[in-house]
Amino acid sequence: MINIIFTPSMLLAFIIWVICYLLILVQKHDSALSGPPDSFCVISSMIYSFGILLHGWRFDPILLLSQFILVTLLFLLIYEVLSLRNSLR
Repeated sequence: MINIIFTPSMLLAFIIWVICYLLILVQKHDSALSGPPDSFCVISSMIYSFGILLHGWRFDPILLLSQFILVTLLFLLIYEVLSLRNSLR
């Protein structure tokens, strides 16, 4: 029997996938803003979100909160780097 329950970890994985997709669109739209390290970050974030999606139901609430905080900080830093690169051009 397959039991799929919507949990906060699924929301976190979905948010990561959406942001990674937006970063891919930024890379396609303006390739001067992105480099090889950015592609590595996007791919590793997608793999990370797939792991959260598969095993996220095992997370306790404190671990899940720390994951939310880390992912939020990561994407805020990515946004800051992209805006700085855009202002330098």
